[in-house]
Amino acid sequence: MFGKFSGILALAFFLMHCLIYPGNCEAQDYPDSPLTDKFLTDFANPEDDDENYILPEPEYSQQAAAQQAAAQQAEQENNSEPGMPQVPEYIMGQGQVDAKSLSDFLLFFNPDADGIAEELANLYVEEASAEGVNCDAAFAQMCLETGFLRFGGLVTSEMNNFCGLGAIGPGQEGEWFPDPRTGVRAHIQHLKIYASDEPLNQELVDPRNYFVISGSSPKISGLSGTWAADPAYGDKITNLIRRIYEYSFLKNNVITAIQDTYIPETSEAEIEPQIGESDIIKGADDEGL
Repeated sequence: MFGKFSGILALAFFLMHCLIYPGNCEAQDYPDSPLTDKFLTDFANPEDDDENYILPEPEYSQQAAAQQAAAQQAEQENNSEPGMPQVPEYIMGQGQVDAKSLSDFLLFFNPDADGIAEELANLYVEEASAEGVNCDAAFAQMCLETGFLRFGGLVTSEMNNFCGLGAIGPGQEGEWFPDPRTGVRAHIQHLKIYASDEPLNQELVDPRNYFVISGSSPKISGLSGTWAADPAYGDKITNLIRRIYEYSFLKNNVITAIQDTYIPETSEAEIEPQIGESDIIKGADDEGL
């Protein structure tokens, strides 16, 4: 009886002491104590008795994780080199290259085009801007269709036909235009009709506009199998746009590589699969050109 009473009394005195002198009752740090180390280890991970257990690094916040994921996705989707614009996916839009750079690019592959390159580059920038078409895409298609103005197929330089309009085969070599501006305008208008259902801003000069369903191919890739039968036609245009950007924005580093990796063929055998209206001849709804 006395023992229990003594224990209770001792506890009461202890509690009173803590109330009066709280500092003396705080938990003490014993860094050299194995018992303390064991307690901290067990508290961190009760199932792990390893005294060298290391607390895991704090996880990133959800916001930081989302930002990192968005940045990684943007990096993967960006198909351009640092310092170079992203290659466009759509026909409509604003070009990134000025007329001087487009002219220089053309002359790099065909120095013999010196008499018309600058004029033609300016015409493409002006006419494309008037209709909201990406001049880089249109100019790249011109380079593909004409073999950098070397021609060599059904279409000849005198026709001012820079995109193979109406060039189906023998006896149907394509449309003729009175001057380079009209030929470029017809090309731009034909592209816009493919890409958009918006009305033209300038007087219609495209004689084959009735072959196209307005807005049927807003993407450059959609020109494959429609503008031309070649299933890789859109990819060829996209690759040429990339070459234009490499030349214009990374000229000092990649100019030799460009020349080595893309020397266009200008023989009729190479050009003809890119132009022609084989689907129309077969009675299909798509125009072909």
